[in-house]
Amino acid sequence: MMSVSLNPGRRFCFSKRCFVRGSSSSSTAGINSEDERRRAISPRWPSKHTHYERLHHRSLFDILNSMKEVKKGQSILLPSHIVPTKPILLGRMKIEKGMRVNHSYAGGGSHTNSLLVSEYADNNQLNDWIKFHSFVTSSRVPLNFYRYEDHPDKLEVLEFQSQYPKDFDVFTDSIYYREPELAKKITDKSYISLYETYEALVEGDKDLISSFLINLDDRSGRADRQLFDQSYWQIVNMFSILEKVVGQPKFCTKHLSCDACGQTGLQHHRIPAKKWLEQQLSERMADSGWLNTYLELIVVARERIRKRPVHLAQLPKTSYPSHEPNGQVDYTHKKTLQDYEIDTHALRALSGMIESVTWHILMDYLFHHNVFERPTGYSVGYITVNIKSDQLKKK
Repeated sequence: MMSVSLNPGRRFCFSKRCFVRGSSSSSTAGINSEDERRRAISPRWPSKHTHYERLHHRSLFDILNSMKEVKKGQSILLPSHIVPTKPILLGRMKIEKGMRVNHSYAGGGSHTNSLLVSEYADNNQLNDWIKFHSFVTSSRVPLNFYRYEDHPDKLEVLEFQSQYPKDFDVFTDSIYYREPELAKKITDKSYISLYETYEALVEGDKDLISSFLINLDDRSGRADRQLFDQSYWQIVNMFSILEKVVGQPKFCTKHLSCDACGQTGLQHHRIPAKKWLEQQLSERMADSGWLNTYLELIVVARERIRKRPVHLAQLPKTSYPSHEPNGQVDYTHKKTLQDYEIDTHALRALSGMIESVTWHILMDYLFHHNVFERPTGYSVGYITVNIKSDQLKKK
């Protein structure tokens, strides 16, 4: 059995042979190269040693080196619906389009594009970039695969190239695709510039991105066995980000007192929180036609959603509605706000709309894009499958 001590002057034991390692402070004096240093602090092998002993000796240093940095040439394949037309470099890290892949995950699977990421300095750089890419593309797919690779997510590489690659020199045209006219006013459109801005952000602002990427409304698994609904908590998470970005109204310099209970020095805001929200959004979205829609959705999140899970520990009591066969229901902004308390689909639409609002406001806050698109809606299609009773009988 092998035992190893990394302290100078202690004993290395490989199989049945033991060798004393000299002190690193004395034995490495005057040594310049990494190979010379390694040989100096290695146990002195006798002329007759086994392959087993050499194997364990090399493995020890391989482990130590792997803890320092990622080996040169290491790469990782990630699913991503947006991929570049040509390779790009983010410092040393290289990003290029991969092949089309079949991405299987808990609850289903899909065909999508892929990114090949290589030459990253270490896992910290890779982790940081994955959060950036997932956020700016408004997709948790790369992040989720990275977290759950082989447990249970898997990628099957197909035999054709990724489809519809984008020019990353004008990357913002690809992410603000619903209203392209609004994206034209962005002066610096490149993916590399976005990443450089992201790298310069303070940790508190990066935390906003991490909070956005948290998904508390995971609906993977069987729809008929979802025992509780986390949509309220997901909306609360989005609102906490908005509250940080928009801020709170200032307190009045004059304190109040209460004649009933006798308390004094009571603080109060100069203006109501709702009016403060209106003022801040009006300043940010002065030229947007979606100001009232954004405001209405945020007010619902603040005044009608947040209180239930945070203060009352309540979860939604919605259900899937009855529907007409072979049809489609569009959950527009108006229908969503009307039915979200009783209709599961409407609640999911509300969560998606508030997430869309949060993404646009956060993109403006961090990257100063000043682009506010229509919040994404939600459509549900129904197909009725008619099976004759005699087809169900077992032969």
